[in-house]
Amino acid sequence: PLNLDSRIGASFSNQDADAPEARPARSVIPATVLLQFIRRLGDSFGVVPCTGVLVGNDVVLTARHCAPSSAIASTGKAFFDFDQFGQIPSRPIDIIGYAVVNEQLSRMDAVCLRLRIRPDDATARIARLSVRSPARGAHLRIVHHYQGGYKRISYDEECRTEELNVVGSVGLDDFTHGCDTDPRSSGSPVVKAADGTLVGIHHLGR
Repeated sequence: PLNLDSRIGASFSNQDADAPEARPARSVIPATVLLQFIRRLGDSFGVVPCTGVLVGNDVVLTARHCAPSSAIASTGKAFFDFDQFGQIPSRPIDIIGYAVVNEQLSRMDAVCLRLRIRPDDATARIARLSVRSPARGAHLRIVHHYQGGYKRISYDEECRTEELNVVGSVGLDDFTHGCDTDPRSSGSPVVKAADGTLVGIHHLGR
C-alpha cells in the first residue's frame, strides 16, 4: 500500500536541489513537479502551489487536498524544471483533470492527475513504487517546492521514518518522518534513500 507520512521537522534546513552537495542525494529521485491550482481564497481566487511526482508517462501523483475535484485539477499547471534560484521555469504543461478516480486513493488524500502532454525525456524519470512499507529508521529523501519556489531537497541524517502504522486518512496507513519540509510541501514524493523507490507522499505537515 502507498503510505502517507504525516509530520515535518522542527526546522527548515534543506539544500537547494541543484547544489553540488545535493546532487548525489538527488540522483535516484523521480521527476518532481511544481503544481499550481486556481482555488477560492476567501472572497477571491488565487494560485495554490503543491508538489507532485510523475508516476506514468502523463500522470502525476499528488495530495488530493491540493486538487479536491477534477474541475479544480483542470485549472492546474505543471512545471517540471524549476530547479534553482533565479531560474525562469519553461512553459508549463496543462493538467486536464483526474487520470483515474480511485476511492482508496481518495480516502488516503492522494490523487492521480492527467497531463495534456507528457514531459520531455530529460525530466521524465517515472517513479518506481515500493512494494512494501519502509522500516522504522529508514533513511528517506524528499524533494519539494518550498513555498511554491524552486526545488529543495531534504536528505540529512534526521530525514528518516519515525512512527509506523499511524492513524491517517483511512486507518493505520500513515507513517511519520523527521525530514524538514514546509506546510506547502503537500504532495511531495517520499522515497527511500537507498534506491529511490516511492514509499509515500507528504501530507498533514505543519
